[in-house]
Amino acid sequence: MRGWEEMVAKVSKVYHELSPEDQANCMIFGGSYGHAGALNYYRKKYNLPEAYSFNSSFMIWAPEEVDFNQQIMVDDTWQEESPYFGTVAFRDSITDPYARDPGYIWYRKNPLVDVREGWKQIAKEEKAAFNF
Repeated sequence: MRGWEEMVAKVSKVYHELSPEDQANCMIFGGSYGHAGALNYYRKKYNLPEAYSFNSSFMIWAPEEVDFNQQIMVDDTWQEESPYFGTVAFRDSITDPYARDPGYIWYRKNPLVDVREGWKQIAKEEKAAFNF
């Protein structure tokens, strides 16, 4: 898909600008299965960790336990605030005019809640809704 490798390259830039300690505590999240799929398709080329999503069938593979305290999130919607993170910084977006999705890239840190426990709860709820 048009714009997907551009998105992954830009996510990689954000991720690799982090310290090794921050990288070890950073989860990459795709707001849609397209974002997560592209991130995982190109992840070895860009040396990225696995991306997760609760969208569509990606929800099936989302682990209930993820150790993180910061996040790089790619989504189609503009989100300047988060109920989970105190700092939400817009970092980049897809610029390809023929890209299917806008792909806004956010770096989120300074958790307002226990994000690991929040993730676990959301994962259980999402899976239960589909009997997984």
